[in-house]
Amino acid sequence: MNLRSKPDITPRGLNRAQASGYAGISPSLFDILVRAGVMPQPIRWGGRLVYDRHAIDALFDRVKKEDEWEVAV
Repeated sequence: MNLRSKPDITPRGLNRAQASGYAGISPSLFDILVRAGVMPQPIRWGGRLVYDRHAIDALFDRVKKEDEWEVAV
């Protein structure tokens, strides 16, 4: 790695667009699921809202059937 290249790091903290993309859904559906308490709430760091990638992973680990998403929305 030369000094100008950036290391390949997957961030744990995601902004709204990254978090919705990571979950594979639109930002508007992501917002609905956050408000409904289905998706994890963000953490406020300074002036930013950050979503924990591991919390999103944990949600997917808990949801076993596709129809469970429909009940949440």
